[in-house]
Amino acid sequence: MPEFILKYWVEVIFGLIVSGLSFACRRYWKLWRTEQQHQKTEEQEAFYDGILEKIDERFEKIDERFEEMNNRITALDNKVEKNVQTSDAQQEILKEGLLSVQGNNFKRQCKALLEPTHKITETEWLQHQIDFEAYERLGGNDDGHDLHNAVAHKYYNMD
Repeated sequence: MPEFILKYWVEVIFGLIVSGLSFACRRYWKLWRTEQQHQKTEEQEAFYDGILEKIDERFEKIDERFEEMNNRITALDNKVEKNVQTSDAQQEILKEGLLSVQGNNFKRQCKALLEPTHKITETEWLQHQIDFEAYERLGGNDDGHDLHNAVAHKYYNMD
């Protein structure tokens, strides 16, 4: 019997030792895995932080380039606007000159058509209408309108 008790207690003590070692191994294994994951997380964060820094640097460069291009575009826009204003002024001067020349010719032709002995042909009437439309588009005055109305009255009231 003492042998049985000795065997039994040896088995119990050995079982407790194995269980304790098993528990300790499991516990340290979990701690080691947690530490490894934490290290990986720190490495990943450092990696991601590096990427974010590079992205921020590139965005800053893009912003600088964008500002530079925006300034260039603004400068070009100002130049174009000045050129357009100059062009508009030049066009207005040309329009006034054309009106002066065309207006004088139109009024001279109207007076010739209004001669009492002159009979207005259909071709002359069509040409007169074309000249009057041009005179109108250039911004002709009331004198030209009055002359046109007189020519129209004569043309439509001819025998």
